[in-house]
Amino acid sequence: MAAKIQLVPEAARYLATAFPQLVPGLGSNFPAPALGFDAAAVESAYFVFRAADYVSGNVTVDIEWYAAATSNAVVWGAAIACQTPSDAQSVLTKTMGTAATVTTTKSGTANGPMRSTITITSLDSLAADDVVWLRVYRDATSGSDTMANDAFLTLVQVSYS
Repeated sequence: MAAKIQLVPEAARYLATAFPQLVPGLGSNFPAPALGFDAAAVESAYFVFRAADYVSGNVTVDIEWYAAATSNAVVWGAAIACQTPSDAQSVLTKTMGTAATVTTTKSGTANGPMRSTITITSLDSLAADDVVWLRVYRDATSGSDTMANDAFLTLVQVSYS
């Protein structure tokens, strides 16, 4: 059975620069908090979780998002860094594994929900009960990212076997 971990925008962490804006709630009938990723820069959000019950295989990251646009594409990326308790590597200097990306074309509905799925294969020696840092970013500088609007991330789901 696959483990599924839900990560909400409010749980995101950031470096000192190049981060998305936390928008507390734009909905008119219920709060819809999101991370607003800019259309002109690479911005990153980081999440941390424990890989309880990880056995083997790749990590799948589903990014739930919306945008005011009704066409064009967004490039999302994700990477992980894993640390086992008592590792010789410093928490402060650990590097991320190689990122994986996906290009998703926006549906014709303004602010309609979208899902982008990324399969991470660069697992940084992931093992059961590791502390995992997940970087999620929009690569707005990619030639494949053609949407001129901000992309609003509402949820990240991480799954593995």
